[in-house]
Amino acid sequence: MLLSLIFSLLTSTSAQTTADPCPFNPNSASCDDPVNGTICQLTCNRISDDCAQADEEKCGMIGAGDLASYTYVDMFNSTLCFDICVKSRDESTEEVCRFYKLSDFGKTVVCSLMNDEQCTESGPCGSHCVSGDVGCKETPIPGPQDCPASFEYTDSAFHFGCDHCNPYSDATCEEGNTCFTTERCSEWEAAGIEEGSQYWRKLAIECTRFGTWARLAGAGGSDEDYADILNGDAAPTEPNCKPKPIEILPGVLTEEGADFLCDNEPTWNEAGTHLEIVAPNTCVLLCDFHLSMSLDCQISDDGETECFDEGEDIPTSAENIYCWVPPTPGTTTTPEGDPTTTASEDDPTTPEEDTTTAAP
Repeated sequence: MLLSLIFSLLTSTSAQTTADPCPFNPNSASCDDPVNGTICQLTCNRISDDCAQADEEKCGMIGAGDLASYTYVDMFNSTLCFDICVKSRDESTEEVCRFYKLSDFGKTVVCSLMNDEQCTESGPCGSHCVSGDVGCKETPIPGPQDCPASFEYTDSAFHFGCDHCNPYSDATCEEGNTCFTTERCSEWEAAGIEEGSQYWRKLAIECTRFGTWARLAGAGGSDEDYADILNGDAAPTEPNCKPKPIEILPGVLTEEGADFLCDNEPTWNEAGTHLEIVAPNTCVLLCDFHLSMSLDCQISDDGETECFDEGEDIPTSAENIYCWVPPTPGTTTTPEGDPTTTASEDDPTTPEEDTTTAAP
C-alpha cells in the first residue's frame, strides 16, 4: 500500500513538472523579424528576379539546400518560404527553423526564417504577409485540433459568423474555420485593407492547427481589438465597437415644444458641439406632443450609423431632424454643464471686450 502511494505521488509530480517540448508561441501569427532575429533572411527583388541572402554563412547552416538558386517568381505568392522552413526543421543538424514569415512589400518579397528561440515579439503582418509555426523537430506540425466554440451571445451589436460551424451552438470548430463579425464597424478601419473587400472594417479570426484562435491576416481592426476578444485556449468574446455616429445640434432638444427621445440617450461629442446618435438605436421626435419622426437607427453596410424614418428607405439627414426651425450653432451646454457660445458660419466673430473708460 505504501509503495503504491509513493509511486502515485512520483507519477503525479512527474506529470506536473514535464514541460511542453514545443510550446505554443502566440507571436507566431505575426513574428517580428529583424534580420538579426533570424537564422536566415531572403530578400527577393521583383525587378531583377534575384533573391539575396542577408548572411550567406548563416543561411548555409539551416540545412535547406542551395538557397541562392531561388528567384522572386519562386518566392512570390507561393509556399516556398514555408517549405524551406519545414526542410530545415526535418534535415538540419545545426540551425533548425521553426517559424517563418513571408512579407510582400511590392518591389520586394522577404522570407524570414527563425529558430525556436526567436519570434519573441509580434511585428506588423497585414494583408500581404503570412507568418506561422511549423513545429519542432521531434514534434512537427501537430494534427488537426479543434478550437473551443460555444461563444457567449451578448448584448453587443456585433456577433460572429463562421465558414463551417456555428460558433454559438457548436462546442468546437474544426481547424481552418474562419469566423468574422457579421457587421462592419467604422472603427475597425485598417491600413492596407481595400474598401469593400471581404474583411474591410470587420474582425476575422481563424482556428489554427494548435487548437487556438488567431487573427486572420488581411482582416480589419487593430492589435488592441484582437487582444480584447482572443482568450488563449478559451473561446473568443464578442467585440464592442462604436459605428460612426450621426451628429445633431443641441438645439433639437431645446426647441420650444419639441421632445427628442431615444432608447439610448444621445451623448456629447468630444468637442462638446454636437450630440451623437449611435446605432443600434430608436428615437422619436414629438412636436407639441404629436409624433413627427420615428427613427430606426441601424448599422449601415459600411459600418456607420444610419437612421430611417418610419416608412422611408432613404436615411434621414441630421439636418432634417427638427420640428419647426432648423437648429443653428449658438449657445449650448457643454458636457460639463457650462454654457458656451458656438460661432455660427454667418457670424464667426465674438463680441470684443469694451476697453474704453467711462468719462468721469
